[in-house]
Amino acid sequence: AAIVSKGISALGKRFRAGMLQNYSSSHIGFISVMATENNTSINFELPTARQTTGGQGDHSIVLDKYQSYIIANTSSQLSLIGTLVSSDKPIAVNTGAFGSSYSGLGQDYGMDQIVDASLVGSEYILIKGIAIDELETVLIIADQPNTEINVNGNYYQSLNNTGDYTIINGSEYNNGNMY
Repeated sequence: AAIVSKGISALGKRFRAGMLQNYSSSHIGFISVMATENNTSINFELPTARQTTGGQGDHSIVLDKYQSYIIANTSSQLSLIGTLVSSDKPIAVNTGAFGSSYSGLGQDYGMDQIVDASLVGSEYILIKGIAIDELETVLIIADQPNTEINVNGNYYQSLNNTGDYTIINGSEYNNGNMY
């Protein structure tokens, strides 16, 4: 696994976490935050009161400049997918999973430094890799209620609540591309 640093673009105040799913108690999903200023208040809003290693449900912390904090989950296949991380001052967020997958086939390490929700956008063109369809999946997380998903110009699914997510199977690629 590797983290791609986003530089100054990584700093923000509102993030929606995504990661691979947990398929056993040996799999772990995580969210790591780092403050860039003293006295930074950070809130974690977990969808459906998912548990973390620090307890259950939403919680908040205060960090000083360069301090980090990690929450993790092994108890649910949903892991921490869709968690809203917000702060009153700029923070950097890394999110990912160890020994997990989207399909239950095999295990992998997946992590990345994510960007503020305001930079994410709503239209994407994806290019399929060389893996089988069950591994060439796409994770979509709703950041707004009643998010409608279209794949290759056709209605695919609606996500009713913020933090809800769906995984689009690799069979949806058309000639190696997905819009």
